[in-house]
Amino acid sequence: MPIEKNIIIPARPHALKTGDLLCRLLLLALVSLTLTPGATDASSNPYATPLAHSESPFESQRQLYLQAIEAYDKGHYRQFERISTGLHDYPLYPYLVYKSYRRQLNQLDNSQIGRFLQDYDGTVVSEWLRKKLIQHYAKQKQWHDLIDIYRPNSGVSAECRYLGALIHTGQTHLALPRIKNLWLSPISRPKECDPVFKLWEDAGQKSTALVWKRFKLAIHDGNRKLARYLVRSLSPSDATIAQKWLKLHHKPDSYEPDSIKALKHAEQSSIMLNWLSRLASRDIDKAISYYHSLQNYPFSNDQRAQLVRRIGLSLARKHLPDAGIWLDRVPREYYDRQVREWRIRTAIRQGDWSHVISSIDRLSPAEQSQHRWQFWWAYANEEVGNTPDALGIYQYLATQRSYYGFLAADRIGSNYNFEDRPINPSQQQLQFIRQQPETIRAREFYLMDQQLPARREWQRLLSRLDAEQKLAASKLAQLWGWHDRAIISMGQTRYRDDIELRFPLHHANKVHNWSSQHNIDPAWTYAIIRRESAFIPDARSSVGAMGLMQLMPATARSMARHMKIRYAGQKTLLKSNTNIRLGTGYLERMLERLNLQVLATAAYNAGPHRVEDWLPESRTMEALRWIETIPFTETREYVSNVLAYIAIYEHRMKRKVTRLSSRMLPIPAREPELATDETPPETRHSVEIIQTAKDKSS
Repeated sequence: MPIEKNIIIPARPHALKTGDLLCRLLLLALVSLTLTPGATDASSNPYATPLAHSESPFESQRQLYLQAIEAYDKGHYRQFERISTGLHDYPLYPYLVYKSYRRQLNQLDNSQIGRFLQDYDGTVVSEWLRKKLIQHYAKQKQWHDLIDIYRPNSGVSAECRYLGALIHTGQTHLALPRIKNLWLSPISRPKECDPVFKLWEDAGQKSTALVWKRFKLAIHDGNRKLARYLVRSLSPSDATIAQKWLKLHHKPDSYEPDSIKALKHAEQSSIMLNWLSRLASRDIDKAISYYHSLQNYPFSNDQRAQLVRRIGLSLARKHLPDAGIWLDRVPREYYDRQVREWRIRTAIRQGDWSHVISSIDRLSPAEQSQHRWQFWWAYANEEVGNTPDALGIYQYLATQRSYYGFLAADRIGSNYNFEDRPINPSQQQLQFIRQQPETIRAREFYLMDQQLPARREWQRLLSRLDAEQKLAASKLAQLWGWHDRAIISMGQTRYRDDIELRFPLHHANKVHNWSSQHNIDPAWTYAIIRRESAFIPDARSSVGAMGLMQLMPATARSMARHMKIRYAGQKTLLKSNTNIRLGTGYLERMLERLNLQVLATAAYNAGPHRVEDWLPESRTMEALRWIETIPFTETREYVSNVLAYIAIYEHRMKRKVTRLSSRMLPIPAREPELATDETPPETRHSVEIIQTAKDKSS
């Protein structure tokens, strides 16, 4: 459904292509949601309050909807159908129809299916029903019906079933090339693809070369499970080589080059390359020694360049002295972003400021424009005595509300810039967003505290909006108190200057209470929540972290036991109060162990053992240099973002803002007994130096 651009007048009901039924629903909703002109805050907008159920025009229908769902879940289908009959005008009625249809797919005729898909075209439920029908038609071998109903972007399982239907209807020539591309993946495909892969194999399309190609994709992606599965498709002699490769990949430090040279196979050099690359991350000294012993080995130029790159990056991430030498050996055509950036970071870690300047000068204009490298170019110039050039960059960066902007402000002693320019969409723009079917459905789910379906509807809404409309949507979500959707919606635009919207003071009582009890700065707690979950209460990460402060279940159990809190499984972590309580407790534990806020923040993300491994070896280091050279990209960005967010939250809480330079105390050495008594020059503050330059320039 197209969305009207440059919203001036709300779209007329008949322009909404979602069927007559939804048009009637929208007319009802528009009457109910009409706003007083000029009202943009919650106090003057009754529909802006997230839990004001009694003020919603759908309160009675909402209760009936919940009763219908309860009846369905209990298997009381007659009661479900009876309640559903009275909800034709309720925004969530399509979900009830979907449930009814899903239960009786065998009994649906084409007219019912067509009418549903047409009336609710583009909605979440229409996609759900389409996928269910594709599954049903495949099971019933109704191939022509499956082909008719299939749409692209319905998921891998649906695509596999569709390609199988093409084969079964004599359209093999259309299916085979697409099946090959689906199969040739470093990840395992769903079991629904097995039948079509078997048809493809039976057609003689699965060659040994393709199996080796996918095996190598899986190996390089670290998917040993898939690689082991693919061994079955190889001949006995090839399978022996592949199994040896798997052992080398799993335990590279248990083998030597001669064991690979003994493998008489076309893939020998690829195996040697993969083994040595893996060894570089496990035992870099042994990898370098073997590399030198293999100078006469018949690596291709590409393979040798890959090895030099891998060894150089491994040395750089381990902060070893020869990193710069190896990175400089990487041929220019292989000098990718990682190599360029780690060459700069190595020079930063080693205090080689002239090399920092020359390396940044060699970046592309787009890379040089990044605040990160502008700051470090200025910092390096300051270190070599070129303070006028440094001053100009610092003065520009200090106008930015960011980590590097705050660092630059610290260098010249200027105030932080907290420019706040709240977005102010017109009443027409807000009303246009309110009247969209997805908005109305998302609102209903939100009022029932059904976060996931509410987010699905909201995401569907955002997918149809332009940048200006997304800003209006973010403001509407803020008015409702739906802070995570406000943040996410604005995040899909380039606008960043509505500080109150982007950094809400949500869960204030819980944050202040538990932060106080665990001796944690509440601004720090807020910054962690903002970075971890953006206030999504039921957030779940790909690795299993959960809730506002993204705690791993094992960590939560350990903290609950330590704090004598009843822990009733993972659902406990989705309760905001418990999550914040456990999260601030864990943050306190990290601070007690590592003593510094910077280190505790890094440990919250990457774990304390890694952070202790990353400490400088023999002497203290300036915190900003340590942060910039954290080996993990995620943790490096995490720490810098959290530090900037702390300052922003102090500003939001109307507190005196603590400068980052005061929070970022020098990082202690891992082995202090080896440290010298010399105070490293990088620990000094440079306000006086820059101020002198300012005086001279003026």
